[in-house]
Amino acid sequence: NELDVLAQLNAGNGVTVSGGARENRFTAVVAHNNTNDGVRFASGAESHVVDGLSLSLNRNGLVVDSGARNNTFRSLNARLNRENGVLVQGAGTTGNKFLSPRIGADGFPHGGNGGDGIRIEAGASRNIVGGAGVGAHIRNNTGAGVRISGSGTSENAVLGSVLFNDVVRQLAGVLIENGASDTVVGAALNDEGNIISDGDLWRIAA
Repeated sequence: NELDVLAQLNAGNGVTVSGGARENRFTAVVAHNNTNDGVRFASGAESHVVDGLSLSLNRNGLVVDSGARNNTFRSLNARLNRENGVLVQGAGTTGNKFLSPRIGADGFPHGGNGGDGIRIEAGASRNIVGGAGVGAHIRNNTGAGVRISGSGTSENAVLGSVLFNDVVRQLAGVLIENGASDTVVGAALNDEGNIISDGDLWRIAA
């Protein structure tokens, strides 16, 4: 199936994909000003491809949790959400890719999110932000650019991305904390190094 979606002013989430749904393609998804999250992939949602998300004024822009796996999100734009631009969480939430996301960085100097740009936590593993030629552009979020947190949160990667702030002093470009392990931040090969400026380049906290 191929789906275009406009979701705004809903009392819950704008869009929820769950129940073991598989292998759909979403294009031109817009989720704006919803009470809960703009878009949520949960409960075994697997192997979807999402091209072109615009997420603003929600609680979190995009939530991927509860065992959602092997989904690909391309050209995601998340700004001015009350909490995080993207939240990835939970054991079994694995293999998701976030390619060419722009988080608080679409030309609005105060366009950051109220929490982290991207937050990966609570046992989520083997998720990838960016890559050679498809890096993230993350700017001016109140928390960290990317926060990776919690015991069991392992083997996640941030590659080929630009993380900076010129208005809000974000907590860190990349923050690894609370027992998260085996995180890859940049790679010497294939143009997968990151550029992080103004503020801590990256921080590891116990």
